Amino acid sequence: MVSRSLVVSIIAALAGGTLLTAYAPSLGLSGRVTNGCDRPAGYTLLVADENGYNDSMHHSRPWPIIQVSRGETVKIVVCNLDPVSPHGFEINNYVNPVQLTAGQSFATTFVTDRPGNYSMFCSIFCPVHQYMVNGLLVVRA
Repeated sequence: MVSRSLVVSIIAALAGGTLLTAYAPSLGLSGRVTNGCDRPAGYTLLVADENGYNDSMHHSRPWPIIQVSRGETVKIVVCNLDPVSPHGFEINNYVNPVQLTAGQSFATTFVTDRPGNYSMFCSIFCPVHQYMVNGLLVVRA
C-alpha cells in the first residue's frame, strides 16, 4: 500500500512543477513556455513524443547530442507533441526543470561557460522516460 506521505509528495511535486512552468518567466528564470511547435532560425529543435526526444527510442545512447564550444550561445526549443503525456526537460547546470503538457513548447537561450558533458533529460517520470534520459550537451573548451 502506498503511504499517504508519498502520495502527498507526488502531488506537491507535480503542482510545484506546474507552477514553476507557469511562472518561470516572471521569476527571472530563463526560457518561456508557449503553445505550438515552431523552430525559430538558429534554434535546435527537440521534439518530445511517444518515441522520446527526436526519436531517441530508435537511436544509440546518448541521444540527442548537442555539441558546442565554450562561450557559445545555445538556443533550444523543446516541443511536446505527445498527444497524452506531459514531458519534462532539463540540462544539468544550464536549464532548470520544465514540465510541458501536450502541445506546449519551451524555448531557452544560454551561454556555455564551462567545458564538459552535461546530461539532457526529461525531468518528470513519463511512459517513455527510459528513452528521454540520455541526451547530452557537449561543451568543448
